[in-house]
Amino acid sequence: MPEFRNDFQSRAITERAGTFIDNMKLPIHRWFRYSAGFSATWVEGVIAELKPKIVLDPFAGSGTVCIAADKLGVNSYGIEAHPFVYRLAQGKLSWEIHTHQF
Repeated sequence: MPEFRNDFQSRAITERAGTFIDNMKLPIHRWFRYSAGFSATWVEGVIAELKPKIVLDPFAGSGTVCIAADKLGVNSYGIEAHPFVYRLAQGKLSWEIHTHQF
């Protein structure tokens, strides 16, 4: 049986989804280099295209997915087991800033 991929899946595979390097230019993301993070721009694109009502990130890491969801006005929940990384995400998500400004 041939493998089927829609346009979204094909783009997701070819784009730089798993790189945090681009985030080092972005507010909030850039204050701590978390090399295991996703590209915030890529995550925002995925959320914008799929238009979910709620996002659950079971491996929240530094909070990139939740920050992107907040920026787009989508409710999100993140779970992170590592205590240090959890505190990192918690700090990044605690800013009292209107994310639409950046």
